[in-house]
Amino acid sequence: MRINNINNELYQLISFYIVFQGVVFIAMARVNTLNCNSSYFPTFLSLLVSLVTTRGVYQKLNGFNNLKSILEDVIENAMVKISIFGQNDFQIYEKFGFLGKVGRKCGINK
Repeated sequence: MRINNINNELYQLISFYIVFQGVVFIAMARVNTLNCNSSYFPTFLSLLVSLVTTRGVYQKLNGFNNLKSILEDVIENAMVKISIFGQNDFQIYEKFGFLGKVGRKCGINK
């Protein structure tokens, strides 16, 4: 569920960036007199938004990778505990509480 949230936030961030850049470029296209003095501010604004968006995407991807590694560690620990006891049924999952909400949603827990 959290991975989907991060994915949606990434799409929203990139979409906002594209819309903002479109607004800046449309505003520049509507200016009657294009010269160097009138293009400094939109260029600076576009660069600033690009840097902020890049930082935001980096943070979201970093959070995604951290969450992914945590989930991989949990799965690895669960597999180790299962192999120690040599059981293939869901009793071991219930004993250590691995199923939780996911198990109840899938109808595994009683």
